[in-house]
Amino acid sequence: LGSVTVICSDKTGTLTRNEMTVREVYTGEQLYEVTGAGYRPQGEFIPVSPSPSDQRQDLQKVLTIAARCNNARIAPDESGDNWTVIGDPTEGALVVMSLKGGVDVPDGSRKVVFEIPFDSERKAKSVIERMDDGRTVLFHKGAPEVVLDKCKEELCNGEIRPLTAERRQAIMQQGSRMASVALRVLGFAFRDQPDGSDGEFPERDLVFAGLAGMMDPPRDEVRESVAE
Repeated sequence: LGSVTVICSDKTGTLTRNEMTVREVYTGEQLYEVTGAGYRPQGEFIPVSPSPSDQRQDLQKVLTIAARCNNARIAPDESGDNWTVIGDPTEGALVVMSLKGGVDVPDGSRKVVFEIPFDSERKAKSVIERMDDGRTVLFHKGAPEVVLDKCKEELCNGEIRPLTAERRQAIMQQGSRMASVALRVLGFAFRDQPDGSDGEFPERDLVFAGLAGMMDPPRDEVRESVAE
């Protein structure tokens, strides 16, 4: 053991809790810390260095995309104390984030027109849904650089404006900072009334909405175990 410098161990469920949790959200020009642990849908969004303008409308859009571009759901046990995810853990974490922000997660009655599933090559996923008011909306999420490449505008202070080179750089810097503190980062975008007249819904000319950084937190006893 005196010669050991690296310990290899299975991580998920052993060193970590196997409970993906969103820790930060960046939208508009505002960063939020997200409180609460695990899959219990209780927590708050605390602005970090609050901006002079209220960007909660931008935050709600990110939470809406996260809830709509999603196939997971969460459910409590009989006691109501423990919550589990039915579906992908990452999508489950996004469902919990949306519920914390008061955004309803759609049930089986929603009208999904088309879905482009996530895969490791595309690094993105889209869901096209017909809303109650008759609009068709494309909800998109994926790796930040992939999402940004498909966007030409961004949502900021409730307004859609051109996505400049400076803002692209600022967004990627936020994503890099999140990654540097061990967060897994996803980007979110949308587009109203995507062209689907020929049965295709191209993922282009999107409106960037924000980033979310999540992690599978370590078990409380891990630090002591590794030190020992």
